[in-house]
Amino acid sequence: GLEFIEGEQKNRITDFQKEKIPNWKVNGLLSWELDLLGKWKHIEESNKYEILSANQKMQASKISLIHEIAEAWFEIRYLQEDLLILQKSLDNHSSYYELYVERQKVGLEENATIIRQFAEKNQVLLEKNQRLRKLDLTKLRLKRLLGSPLGEISSEITLLSEQKIPTLPKVIPSWVLRNRPDLQAAESRLVSHFHLEKSAVLNFYPS
Repeated sequence: GLEFIEGEQKNRITDFQKEKIPNWKVNGLLSWELDLLGKWKHIEESNKYEILSANQKMQASKISLIHEIAEAWFEIRYLQEDLLILQKSLDNHSSYYELYVERQKVGLEENATIIRQFAEKNQVLLEKNQRLRKLDLTKLRLKRLLGSPLGEISSEITLLSEQKIPTLPKVIPSWVLRNRPDLQAAESRLVSHFHLEKSAVLNFYPS
């Protein structure tokens, strides 16, 4: 270290002069540790895999969000298609019901037939209302996932029957499973814990 001590100053003219020198002190410390057993190396590797795991989890979150958006989008298409089928079925049941009512008026049908047709028509109507409710909820879900109003794009959602099925890429299921970001993140966390455990054991030994 470097140190200046307060005292008297001597010069050629006045010999000794009563003048105080500021008390300045400068200290320094330098130390090092030899990583003979690799404790700090394992800590460094543990931190590296923790960062890698965080990045992989972020990638998995992005893929999960895309999956939920696509799932809601196709569910809307399915419900729209299903509603068209239910509406046609409801129209047919209504026509049959009116026909049976007219036949009953002239004595060609029994009351049991009218009651059965009325129940079947109401059942189809109930299913249609359930699909409409589910469609509204799915649109709200897609709106929240997209973070924007759905009214601007709802008219662009076409029916499934009008869409051409895309050709899926030829990949091996084991390759897809091996490259899932969530599984890679779990593997990175496991490796990080192994390095951290080794560094904790090596901490008991001198280095």
